[in-house]
Formats: sequence, structure tokens, C-alpha cells
Amino acid sequence: MTPVEYLAQLRRTYPDDLCVVIQYDFSFVIIQAPPDQGGKYATPCGVTGVGDYDLIAKTETVIIDGRPYAARGWEVHERNEDATFLEEFFILQLEDGMRIDYGGTWARAGAFHTDYLPVKEILLQILASLRITK
Repeated sequence: MTPVEYLAQLRRTYPDDLCVVIQYDFSFVIIQAPPDQGGKYATPCGVTGVGDYDLIAKTETVIIDGRPYAARGWEVHERNEDATFLEEFFILQLEDGMRIDYGGTWARAGAFHTDYLPVKEILLQILASLRITK
């Protein structure tokens, strides 16, 4: 197989739409294809990371394609006296295995949680506008 043929095969096997990242201001929405539709080749896609932070678990309901879904998430706080609230992120998985991550990292952008709240509303609008097709 020539390099051109090999590259063409890779593009057919691993298309560039297996993981879609939407960045808005200091927030994000990441959509990963279901594993059986190529999503297993997009890993890591979405929230990853290591750090020495305090995490506070939380859940919220998100509307996608007119249906409610439970998203599990975490608040990320510094480990110090002030316990600065740095960011939050959520992860949910649809019935077909599609994974959606969303959240914001305002403190690293020099903003505050109150600056993030209107941005988060836009994230939720983006998710509500998502349509699931077969």
C-alpha cells in the first residue's frame, strides 16, 4: 500500500467527525461518537486530566433533542484556605453510547463563576438544539 493509499484508508476508518469540540468564551461542549460508530477511535476525547484539587460531585438535568438526560459533574476547587471555585464540568452518555462533555474553566481565563453563568446558559441552548439522527 502506498502512503497515499494508507492515508486514504486511515481517513475512511477514522473520520474527523468522531469528536466535535465547540469552544465558546471560556467554556466547551464536546461530542464523541458512540463507540460502535467509531467513537472508540477518538479516545481521549472530552474531559481528562490529573491534578490536586477538591472535587464536589453534582448532577443536573439537560435537555437534548427534546428529552431530559441526567448529567453527572464536578465542581473543581483549589486545595487551600480560600478553596477557590475554578471550574465545573459535566459528562453524560446517551442511549446509543454518544458521550457529551460540557463545562467551563473561568478562573483560568481570569473570569469568575458569575461571569460563567450566562455562558453556561448558551451551552445548554447548544445542547438543547442537538438533534439525534440515525
